[in-house]
Amino acid sequence: MSLKVVNINTASKEELITIKDIGEARAKLIIDARTDKGKLTLEDLKLIQGLPNTMWDPLVAAGRIIFEQTEEVDEIADQKKLIEKLKTRLVNQKQDAEQEMKKIQNNFDTRLLIATQEKTTIQHEFKHKIKELQDALEGEIEEKNEYAKLIDETKQKYAMESLALQEFSQQEKEKLLIKVEQDKLKNWKNKKNIWICYK
Repeated sequence: MSLKVVNINTASKEELITIKDIGEARAKLIIDARTDKGKLTLEDLKLIQGLPNTMWDPLVAAGRIIFEQTEEVDEIADQKKLIEKLKTRLVNQKQDAEQEMKKIQNNFDTRLLIATQEKTTIQHEFKHKIKELQDALEGEIEEKNEYAKLIDETKQKYAMESLALQEFSQQEKEKLLIKVEQDKLKNWKNKKNIWICYK
């Protein structure tokens, strides 16, 4: 397993103590020197009291410690930043997609509810209209039946009156004929009496 490269000027205490022969006390000395002078060089490290000045050359030669950011380290850092940005963007896109899906679902549910209510209203109105038409039709049928009944009654009444009128006319004719015959008979008697008198 390869050892991690440690940047003396940016490493934390935890990173410094991963270097061979450096514990918490020596790590603190390095951090204090870095605080006083700013960026440290190899010569600065060799001058720190409490640290053997011979320990640094082998570490530098092995590439275990560095003093400036290398292009490779910068590239790795940039890649990490890019990865973090991509992760953040993906998380945001996922959240946006979830929100959009939620909006679409809510919109669909709302439209479905409205459509169901409209369907119920239309069905109710349709049933009400059918009932009105049925009532109107039944009313018309009943009215026509009453009208037909009235016509039948009128016809019967007219027939009875016509029959009665015919019977009355027949009786009047008979009375008239009887009267004519009576008048004829009366005239004949009168004539006969007159003839007897002359005779």
